[in-house]
Amino acid sequence: MTTTERLHRAQQRLTTLTSERLRVANDFLAYLGERERGEAAEELLALPGFLDRIRETEEDVRLGRLTPIGGSGARAEMYQVGLARPAQGVARRW
Repeated sequence: MTTTERLHRAQQRLTTLTSERLRVANDFLAYLGERERGEAAEELLALPGFLDRIRETEEDVRLGRLTPIGGSGARAEMYQVGLARPAQGVARRW
């Protein structure tokens, strides 16, 4: 069964529920979404050096070492990384 088929079946089932059961189903779906986001965050945090890279990037932004390129708005904005640590002479890559 494809994802689209699963979504369609779930929608059909949801339309048959009473208001109270629909509330319970919605709460359960919210719980599943939170679990999934939590698991994704755990995977990222398990990457060696991930938090260090985040902190370094925040410091680079604070010190003006990153130059905005393209996009519009904070979410779409990307940064061109210069020499993140000039003393090391190496550009950082993600």
